[in-house]
Amino acid sequence: MTALAHAQGATVEAEIGRISGTEDGMTVAAKEAKMTDPYQAKQFVAESRVDFLAVTIGNVHGRYHSEPRLDFKRLAKVRQQLDIPLVLHGASGLPALMIQRSIELGVCKFNVNTEVRQKYLQFWREYGKTDSKRDLLDCQKASTGAMQEIIAQKIRLFGSAGKA
Repeated sequence: MTALAHAQGATVEAEIGRISGTEDGMTVAAKEAKMTDPYQAKQFVAESRVDFLAVTIGNVHGRYHSEPRLDFKRLAKVRQQLDIPLVLHGASGLPALMIQRSIELGVCKFNVNTEVRQKYLQFWREYGKTDSKRDLLDCQKASTGAMQEIIAQKIRLFGSAGKA
């Protein structure tokens, strides 16, 4: 797949390890999850030639049901083995200090889909409690605006503001 993508000028992101949590209707139990092994990651990247690697260091898809605990020592070991950008799936709800530490250790991309979707649903739940007669298109613009607020906050948190 990587060879095909590169031939077309596209990049490939892969995930190694299994992240616990629920995403797109699929659930991986915590006991089934496996954190990224730094040496396995090095071998995988060498063989697959992926451009980005999403790591599993205690992050979860969906919501955190307890205090997040990321294994930063593991992340540092992965960073030592690889020279490609690292990705953290399941970053919704992570405290700012964990995000900052992840950036320091080489994470260049964060997935925060859960928080964006939650904001979207919150908008429509609150709208449903009103007697508004607003047009559907106006509502869609407003719900998009609510999601953009979250995205703008995350862009600032990740240190990406003004860099596009």
